[in-house]
Amino acid sequence: MTARKYLKGEARIQVAAALKKRYEEGATIRQIAKETGYTAGRVAGLLWFAGTRMRPGAIRCDD
Repeated sequence: MTARKYLKGEARIQVAAALKKRYEEGATIRQIAKETGYTAGRVAGLLWFAGTRMRPGAIRCDD
């Protein structure tokens, strides 16, 4: 995947689907960003575009 390339049409659909698969296998957004060279924001946007159900963020409880 090319980090700086504008994605549109079928290419965007294919990349988003690949990122969704990776995320659903357990990779984090930051891991995917590091692997692809995309920013975390771009990864999140493509995951959203693909209709990915996002995992909740970690919540720290300081009792």
